[in-house]
Amino acid sequence: MIGFLILVAAFVAFVGVLQYQKVKTTARRRSFIQDYDLTHLRPKLSHHYPELTNEQLTQVELGLKQFFQANLLLEDQSLAMPSRVVDALWHEFILHTQEYHSFCYEAFDRFLHHCPSEAMKGKNKAQLSLRKTWRACCSIERISPRRPAALPILFALDALLNIPNGYYYSATDFREPITKGDSSTTTYAGHIGCTSMDSGDSSTSSSSSSNSSCSSGSSCGSGCSS
Repeated sequence: MIGFLILVAAFVAFVGVLQYQKVKTTARRRSFIQDYDLTHLRPKLSHHYPELTNEQLTQVELGLKQFFQANLLLEDQSLAMPSRVVDALWHEFILHTQEYHSFCYEAFDRFLHHCPSEAMKGKNKAQLSLRKTWRACCSIERISPRRPAALPILFALDALLNIPNGYYYSATDFREPITKGDSSTTTYAGHIGCTSMDSGDSSTSSSSSSNSSCSSGSSCGSGCSS
């Protein structure tokens, strides 16, 4: 009996250590993403959006970091990219192949793929992918995802910066339907892209991500991650 109790105590202690290590690792990765310097990408983004000021470019960088934080929060799930200007910055980052590869493995211990909107298969998957991004970003900013009073920065940027052909949202777009089973207020984001995760070597795929497609089972928007 005593031996059994010792085994149980040892198991509980082992699980506790694993949980502590996971929390510590997640905190380290969160800080790594938040502190990462993206300013060297500004000249390229300014080429696409010359009207943006340095302050506005900083906001775009914060939007991309929020998207990365959302992917860290939801780990292996595919998330839609709801901003055209942030998607453009993401593309520029991906073109720095080695740097992006190193960033992904430090931040996620995986490679974060970018998939085009054509990879989306069906309206429902597009909605689900966008909803996941929405809930993750709301969690990060401590916004109620069901009754939001404001938009997370990632969802607000295109309208805030008057991005041509941008993706504009309002808080009411994401409010939960009052009637159970009624999905009439759900936003379809078929214009967005998505991301995908890969634990294998993806050094050659990152530079051609705009021509890639999401792996089976992933749910994508205009640009999405998986």
